Amino acid sequence: MNIYQKDGFSLIEIIISLTIIVILVAGFSTALVGSLKSEKQLNEQHKARRITNSIIENLKTEKYRTRLNDSNIAWDEDEYNLSEYNINFKANVDNNTDIVINIEEKDISDNLYFVEITWKNINYSSEILLSGD
Repeated sequence: MNIYQKDGFSLIEIIISLTIIVILVAGFSTALVGSLKSEKQLNEQHKARRITNSIIENLKTEKYRTRLNDSNIAWDEDEYNLSEYNINFKANVDNNTDIVINIEEKDISDNLYFVEITWKNINYSSEILLSGD
């Protein structure tokens, strides 16, 4: 029997194996965190799109009722819980504003209005040309 022959792994082999495992786990966790952030951003943009479309549809049905610059334009707040957002109808807004709705009268004779809805916290905006009463 040879006293120098041992079964099993040496310390250096174990350290190299653990290093490889740590590198693989770090790579997978980085990819997972990146995909979760990406999914969160996509969900926020999708929610912004749905809410913006809801605001636009409500503005269409309101027909402005000759209250173009009135910030009391009514919409169904319950559908998308709009009460949790700070909505402003001015172009120059403060830092607390989440959604800016800018309405410009384009053609007085035809009652055409340019509506721009911009989200401050999310990189999303939508524009539409509407006709009023």
